[in-house]
Amino acid sequence: MIAWELLMQNSIWAGLAAVGFALLFNVPRRTLFGCTLASALGYAVRSLLLELGLVGIETGTLLAATLVSVLGVVFGRVWRVPAVVFAVPGLIPFVPGSLAFRAVSDLLTLTTGAVSADDTLLMKAVVSTLKSILIVGAIAAGVAVPSLLLRRDRPMT
Repeated sequence: MIAWELLMQNSIWAGLAAVGFALLFNVPRRTLFGCTLASALGYAVRSLLLELGLVGIETGTLLAATLVSVLGVVFGRVWRVPAVVFAVPGLIPFVPGSLAFRAVSDLLTLTTGAVSADDTLLMKAVVSTLKSILIVGAIAAGVAVPSLLLRRDRPMT
């Protein structure tokens, strides 16, 4: 069963994180609502897809990042600002911080010799590293694809 209250709560926190980064990046204040909305919707979609077991974290991140980027293009046209104003802050909550930290921590433990080379630790480190790389790649692809598909053709000068 889906915990709708938790889903809404996490989406709101993702939107607030996007606002924080939007302020850090000095986006126009009039676009803060769009940044919040894009991030919250994207995070909700990813969480819903994961909760339903329809996709893994990598594919869910790709789909959610694509949604945030599409919303960025649409909102950019409405607010007459570049789509990146909405996309970059909106995608910050998708960055796999704890997973990447775990991967680096496990790799450092293996390389410093603090623990004997354990196959389980090695596998955990490899899996965490690969997942982090795939998630970051999914974010990058999610940003790139809508920009390429939805951009307006401009005559070359």
